[in-house]
Amino acid sequence: MMSKKYLITGINGYIATFMAQYIKSVNPKSEICGLLRKNSKLKEELSGIVSDLAYYDKEKYLYLDSNGKEIDFSQFDYVIHLATNFKGDNSTESIVQLLEDNLLSTIALYKQIEKSSNQPHLLVASSWSAYKNFGEFAPANPYSATKYYAEDSSKMFNLDKLTFLRISDTYGLNDTRPKLHNLLTRKENPIKNLNSPAEQKINMTHIEDVTRAFLYCIENNYFGVADLYYKENEVTLGKLIELLKLKDVTFGDKEISELPLQTKAIPNFKLKYNINNIYQDLKRGE
Repeated sequence: MMSKKYLITGINGYIATFMAQYIKSVNPKSEICGLLRKNSKLKEELSGIVSDLAYYDKEKYLYLDSNGKEIDFSQFDYVIHLATNFKGDNSTESIVQLLEDNLLSTIALYKQIEKSSNQPHLLVASSWSAYKNFGEFAPANPYSATKYYAEDSSKMFNLDKLTFLRISDTYGLNDTRPKLHNLLTRKENPIKNLNSPAEQKINMTHIEDVTRAFLYCIENNYFGVADLYYKENEVTLGKLIELLKLKDVTFGDKEISELPLQTKAIPNFKLKYNINNIYQDLKRGE
């Protein structure tokens, strides 16, 4: 396999960490540069996997290399943009933070890549459509609005190789995020009461399938938009509780929200994991 150079933003995050490890496992010759916030440190488990670091300076709206110089993105073959911030409340402070982290930082990335003499393939994780009201776009929360406009704003730039993968919630081993499946199954004080009814549907994709989808788009030069909302990974909350082998969980009467539909799939891409095996997949390795 040829050596390829990747820049992965949000490298300390769960998806980015898994992706970096997976890339090195399938192609040990690959080089991975991890992007962090300015003054942040790389987490220990990525030592030996990430060979170089870059930083985002939100005061200058610039992506900088380890020497503090503006990055020339021509040095990378692929840029995988996974950095994001999720806040569910509508406070002014949260909205400002979401605009900074999800919209302005992404526009800054577009701008720097556009002026590269040899643009890398830019792949962006976009999840606004998983958090919208059914029908015409009407953001369910400020997070989904910033992610939508981050995707839409790409039209202002001449980006030669651009892919948006709209992903649903993810799950997998070693996940410490405050996601529903983790809150339900944590050893200390697991949640027992849900606001939504048992009939509420959710869609969850295994972390390895998300990573495989990104790499599949790279290998097949897939550009444009694709949805990772596969019908086989759609499940009601009641069924999820059953799959996780939990008891004594109560449900609420919150209004049911419709799930987004898969309007454009990645051609010929097949999932490896199925939500019906979530219990075994979360327990594997223990």
